[in-house]
Amino acid sequence: MDNYGAFIVDSNFLSSKELTKCIDFSDNEAKKRQRVYDEKSHYGHIDWFSIKIKSNNFVIKKFCKRFKLNPEDISLAVFYYLDPGAYIHPHRDLSGASLNSRLRFHIPVVTNSKLKFLVNKEKVIMKPGELWILDTSYEHSVHNLGEKHRVHIVIDAPINKELKQLLPSDLKSRIHTVKFFFWGLKKIILSLLIDFWRNPKHFIDQMKYVLNFLKKKLKGKG
Repeated sequence: MDNYGAFIVDSNFLSSKELTKCIDFSDNEAKKRQRVYDEKSHYGHIDWFSIKIKSNNFVIKKFCKRFKLNPEDISLAVFYYLDPGAYIHPHRDLSGASLNSRLRFHIPVVTNSKLKFLVNKEKVIMKPGELWILDTSYEHSVHNLGEKHRVHIVIDAPINKELKQLLPSDLKSRIHTVKFFFWGLKKIILSLLIDFWRNPKHFIDQMKYVLNFLKKKLKGKG
């Protein structure tokens, strides 16, 4: 495994027929998509949109069966659209972080050769129909330099016994754990010094997230 932040699980997770079905769905439902962040958000006005996926969708059923999960375990299941020119800056987060006992999965549906997806400062090329793990505790960014939107199915799920077996557990991963801890500590300090004054609501949301994370760790659930 070269990149611990993003690695492939299955090169043929979706059959060609299933992939075509997903492409048709993403095209037909594109008008209903909603912006992930608006111009008033902390992240700014990004041409990044989503459509929620229902728990009875065949992709969710197939995913849950593969990893012995229940649909109610899934905290995020969406089609993410990234329009031409859209750029999501380098960042880390807890929502799909292995250190938060969760993982984020990407299933590319529509992509292009000009897409620049960096994870842990390395370019990652995800092909349609593949199933990838993205550990969001690693720095990641994406820039759609192509002329068409990029569409991925994105799923967030808790780490169970089956998923834990897929994760690295060597010295390199332990060093990352320490680095991520200090990154989190830095974020808390910056939030205390800056975010509280600039955006109180974002500060409160971030603190709630961090507190829930620490509670789980102290109870031994993370």
